[in-house]
Amino acid sequence: MVERGAVNIFLYGTEERFEEIGFHSYMFPSGIVETDMNEMLRERAATDFDLPERHRLSRPLSREDLHGAIRRAPWTLEQVGNIIAAGVRHCVTAVVNGQPQTDETLETRNGYAVHDYLAMFRSPDGFVDLIRLIDGDLMEPIKCLFKAQLYVAATKLTMSMIDTLGFLEFGPEQGVFRRWLNKYADLSDLNVSADELWELRNSLVHMTNLASRSVESGRVERLTFVIAAPDVDTPKRLGGTKVLHLSRLLAVTLPTAIGEWVRTYAGDERKRNRFVHRYDTIVSETRIKAFAARIDDGSGE
Repeated sequence: MVERGAVNIFLYGTEERFEEIGFHSYMFPSGIVETDMNEMLRERAATDFDLPERHRLSRPLSREDLHGAIRRAPWTLEQVGNIIAAGVRHCVTAVVNGQPQTDETLETRNGYAVHDYLAMFRSPDGFVDLIRLIDGDLMEPIKCLFKAQLYVAATKLTMSMIDTLGFLEFGPEQGVFRRWLNKYADLSDLNVSADELWELRNSLVHMTNLASRSVESGRVERLTFVIAAPDVDTPKRLGGTKVLHLSRLLAVTLPTAIGEWVRTYAGDERKRNRFVHRYDTIVSETRIKAFAARIDDGSGE
């Protein structure tokens, strides 16, 4: 019976960094389907992680750097490139303080964990075209709601998008919504502050009203939003309440801020790795659509 080779790749280290790599090979029947092979490799990783001979990496890698390297350019890791070049099915598992993290095992196909944004939005410099990615995954749904005149829903989703951008920039920390706006967005033309947008976000997303606790207590001014063409000035207040020019926020302020944010990724490999590590956790419109298309055409296996 013809058999097919497969390899488990292990990276060994601590929560802070990984310093060693090891490999363990297997042979499977040629008729096995890809998903079954992936599952077998994952199961074997839980028991075989301590079997390989370990080799020092040429440079230690943080968890985010390791994840980014595996996802973006696994061939840059010692000996992994030979496995990829040979077309051998392989999985990559981190072993942290002697414990295999099999729930994080990456199942690779043609160098990628799945046919996802790293391939779909690949930029000429080998990273990701972030403008197209953010537009497709985050901005396009907002535009659809706005065109359908579903303005409350569009505003909610806009606030959620800023949350996501803050997470991608700063990670799972407190206050990233306001930090991202203060770092990249010029809010002066909107006559609002990051704190006021944060309170609008809290009241809309959680209660669909304009009265967060900070607004009710008088610590932050209440915001409402109005709809007008981006280049048309609106009243700064309506009935004593500050006005957010929603169209200008969506058409001018946020696209400009996103452009400023995207420019910070140019040539910054560590920031690119952090982005991949974080974006892999995002529930993505483009990935959901791509997966649905594979299911429809019978290629979901």
